[in-house]
Formats: sequence, structure tokens, C-alpha cells
Amino acid sequence: MQMKIRTIHIMLLLFVSISLNAVETSNAKSAKITNDRLDEIIMQINSTTEKDAYYPLAIDAVKTAVLCDYYDTKPDKKGRVRPRYREENSERVSPIRAKLPEAGMYYYTLHKNEEALEAMELYLETAEKPLFQKDNADEGIVAYYASLLSFDMDNMKKAEHYADLALKDPNYAKDAAEIKINCMRCRLVTKADSTKYIVALLELHDKAPENRNYFHLLMEYFTSPGHENEVMQFALDEIRKDSTNKEAWALKGEKEMTEHRWSDAIGSMKKVVELDSLFVPAIYNIGICHSSQAIDLKEKRVDSKGRLTNAARKEVRAEFAEATQWLERCRRLDPDRKKVEWALPLYQAYFALGESAKAESLKSLIEQK
Repeated sequence: MQMKIRTIHIMLLLFVSISLNAVETSNAKSAKITNDRLDEIIMQINSTTEKDAYYPLAIDAVKTAVLCDYYDTKPDKKGRVRPRYREENSERVSPIRAKLPEAGMYYYTLHKNEEALEAMELYLETAEKPLFQKDNADEGIVAYYASLLSFDMDNMKKAEHYADLALKDPNYAKDAAEIKINCMRCRLVTKADSTKYIVALLELHDKAPENRNYFHLLMEYFTSPGHENEVMQFALDEIRKDSTNKEAWALKGEKEMTEHRWSDAIGSMKKVVELDSLFVPAIYNIGICHSSQAIDLKEKRVDSKGRLTNAARKEVRAEFAEATQWLERCRRLDPDRKKVEWALPLYQAYFALGESAKAESLKSLIEQK
């Protein structure tokens, strides 16, 4: 019985030895076949000057060199790694790999996005391969364009990955940050996603306050449903950082309008107009606030029979009159009503004042809408 077990053990060792030799031979053979194929590709590269022929061959050469190196660096049965082709292939393929960014940009200008991304990805993926000489000067720009292409192709995960690479290059960090934040915005699913997004966006905004895109994305976020309680704090923080930020003042005023704080809203909107006398939406909102304040006054001051005292009537009329001044200003600045719809509230203010002729003149405009 003991002899039988020993025989089986010897046979197993022999089988393993044969298998290892077979694998080793197979890897060596695959490395040689792949290297022979690389020889052919390089011969074709050396005999062409046409970009349409050169760039596909360059991509093929780099891929083939990587595959050859994969087989060539497999350990033998003693665990030793003795590559036969790496040194030669490194010398002859590294200059070809250096052409991949050029290939990517060539395809990019031709709107061949898949080909462009293939060349750029291959350049980035082989950046740390020991096969190639360390010359990755173009990594920043390549990562940026790879990110941009991935974003345009709706691959947000890949776009964010390449944006992270581009962020390491100060020449492309600013543009890469915009892509990254837009990727995060497109991938908002959970509350954790939203938290991560807004923290990153606020950080970018603090670092680059001159970039209005970040501010507008923050406005979009804080004015979306579910963030109503955060809007005012955001607006106040922005005004504290920059008291000349007219959009922050406008946001503050709009929040005050939703809370029917008409006097406060008028003050905020007037600050906007001080900063920009042609800011039509703010001018319009001041008119709306005065009309709304007039209606509130009327409702609060009527007696049990629905009548107003002379003093109360004067207050109400004064608010409507003030509203017409601001709405007429909108009319002059925006006669075609492309920015705001001023005709109906102006008609209502004139009607409330009893100025029937002025109100009547607006009817045709209202009926057009």
C-alpha cells in the first residue's frame, strides 16, 4: 500500500513538471509569435507616411508590444523572469507610443470619437508599463480630452476617471474640474451622491470664485426641490463673500418673495438694480412686489364691510402707482417681452388705479399670449 501511494505521488510530481514545462514553452512560443507580428507591423509603419494608415498601425504596434511583453515576462518553472524582447521593443515602440496623443487629436478633429478615445486610452493605460520609456509629458492633455470624449459619449464613470488624471496637471486642472463636477451632477442618485457633489462643488467655487459656472450650478442645486431651506443661507454666504454679486442678491430677493416679505424683497432687488440698471427680471420683481404689497395692504385694512379708510386707500394706491413705474421701466427695456411678461401685471396695476385708458391699451398685448 505504501509503495502504491509513493508511486502516485511520483506520478503527480511528474505531471506537474510536464505541465509547467508545457506552459513555459507555450508562453515562450506566444511571445515569439507576437514579436514576429510586431516586426511586421513596424515594417509597415516604416514604409508609410499617410496618417490614415500610420495611426492605426501605431495603435496596433503598441497593443502587440504589450501582449508580447505579457508572455515574455511570465516566470519559468523556477520562478525566474527573463524577458527576451523587452529591451529591443522598448527602444523601437516607445517612439511609436509617443505618437498616440497626436493620433487621438487627429481623430478628434475628424469627429471620429471612438478612434480618438482608443488612441488616448491606450496612451494613458500604458503610461506605467515598464516596457515603455518614461515620457508621459502629454498625459495631462490626453487625460483631459479622454475625459471630454467620454463625457460626450455618456460614459460618466470613465469621464470622471480621466478627469481625475487630468486634475494632476495644473494646465488642465481647471477644465478637468468642470468635467468632473458635471459627471457627478449627472450621476446623482442617492443622498450620499448629493452630499459628495455639493461638497465638491462648494470647494471648487471657493477655489475659483471667478468661475461663474460653479456659482450657477450651486444656484441650480439650491433652487431645486428639497433645498428650499438652504437657499437663503447660500445667498447670504455669497453676498458676504462678494457684496457686488447681483445674482446672489436676486436669489435672496426671490426667496423673500416666496415668503411674502415684500419690503425685504424690494430692498434686495433694488440692490440688484444698483449693481446693474438693465437687469430686467429684478426691475420686474420690484413691480410685482409693490403690487403684491398693495393687495396685502388692502386685505389687511378693510373693515367688516369691505371698505377702506381714505388713509388706507392712499397707501394702497401709492403701492400700485409705484408698481406701474417699475413695470413701465420693464416695458421700455423689454418691449417684446422676451425676458419677462410685464403686460398683465401692468394692466392689473392700472386697472386697480382706475386708469382705464392705460389699462385698455394693454389688452391687445395680453390677448397675444
